Amino acid sequence: MTVTWTTFDPTESVVEYGTNDLSTVVKGSMSKFYDLGDSNRTWYIHTATLNDLKPGVKYCEYIST
Repeated sequence: MTVTWTTFDPTESVVEYGTNDLSTVVKGSMSKFYDLGDSNRTWYIHTATLNDLKPGVKYCEYIST
């Protein structure tokens, strides 16, 4: 599964997840997006892929930004 989130600051793209604790850490990637509309601001789009997830299992996650 790939997760995506945005920030207004260039931060690391890190997701911690697991079934009972946050024992798995995945580093993702970040790209810069220029919003040239009315807001005229810069966004940072982060993506990370969570591997080996099992169907029907509840996972806890923490996205570090």
